[in-house]
Amino acid sequence: MGRVSQKAKALIGAVRFPFWGLRFHVYGLTGTCRYGGGQLRVLYAGTQPFFHYFKTTVFSEPPKEEFFGSYSIFELGRARQGLSWDLELFRSHKIFVNFGLFPSCLFVPEWLSGVADLDQQRTMEATSRSRKRDRKLMSKNDVSYSVTTDTGDLEYFYDEMYGPHMHEKHGESVFLMSKEEMMSRVRSNQGELIMIHMGKDAVGGSFVFYEDGRPRLFSQGVLRNDKDLMRCGVGTAIYLCSFDHLSKNGFSDVHMGWSRAVLSDGSLYFKQRFGLKVEETSVVGHFLRYSNASDAARECLKHMGFIHSRHGKTKAALFRRNVKADADKVFLQKQAQVEALGLDGLDIIDLRQSGSRKRYGKGKAKAEQGTQ
Repeated sequence: MGRVSQKAKALIGAVRFPFWGLRFHVYGLTGTCRYGGGQLRVLYAGTQPFFHYFKTTVFSEPPKEEFFGSYSIFELGRARQGLSWDLELFRSHKIFVNFGLFPSCLFVPEWLSGVADLDQQRTMEATSRSRKRDRKLMSKNDVSYSVTTDTGDLEYFYDEMYGPHMHEKHGESVFLMSKEEMMSRVRSNQGELIMIHMGKDAVGGSFVFYEDGRPRLFSQGVLRNDKDLMRCGVGTAIYLCSFDHLSKNGFSDVHMGWSRAVLSDGSLYFKQRFGLKVEETSVVGHFLRYSNASDAARECLKHMGFIHSRHGKTKAALFRRNVKADADKVFLQKQAQVEALGLDGLDIIDLRQSGSRKRYGKGKAKAEQGTQ
């Protein structure tokens, strides 16, 4: 999967780190890429939740799966069996990035979290046309909110809104707060439910819990994941009503929960409408290798884009077939998305056999020549 430096080997030998000995199921995936329609071959080693997320994100239909067995990250070469894979992903810990492992790979965290500035949100109420449209739609559909800690309301929200919405949205890759934890936070005065109403009917909600003096929007849901309610603006109202409530209570910012570190991820893109700025990333993620990238893989990488970590910096990685050519619409949209996330910089990666990686961070852009 990549060459390990002598320095990294020495550090690894000196560190007793439990993640190191873990073994992961390794699969080969072959199927039609969602972007461009070409045949894509992927080698994946990791856990089932992200495995499911990756399959549904990258392939337009369920791919053919081949199970190779269980391997540690340094045994994965055996799973390749001389075959050429377009993309390779294997789960690891970001501490190994700092050790210098697999320098030709990107380390993509499984999750990222971010915050929204509530003062900025108040400014948007006066200046943003899209925000004015959102408020007008809420008014048209008689959308309002209430705040409750009632056990019956919480159970109804969990069983009819949060659970169905998250399962429908994320499938096998879903991560849920347990009902017991939700109730426990309410009993300890650390949580409350913002219930969204359309007329007199409860149609959605957001569970807010408070940690270290900061509110966190951790669990949201729409009644039975009803698409008509989403079209009526309930999904947007969940965030705007939460902001209204928290602003009234004197908070200046709010934690927006966790999202995938994939720029094409719908949840991340939706939260950016509300001013999400990346604050931290998970310590566990996946190394991504693309050295044998086919045309299908190039289309996939170009349309997805990733957020990656290296040496304490969190940057975006955008891919282009030729960095010297004029930027296309897809790239420009992704670039605008990246600029709004408040990251440490941007790596633009040339997908030709030989090209350059341009790093845009604070200050002047730098270019590094090399083969990707």
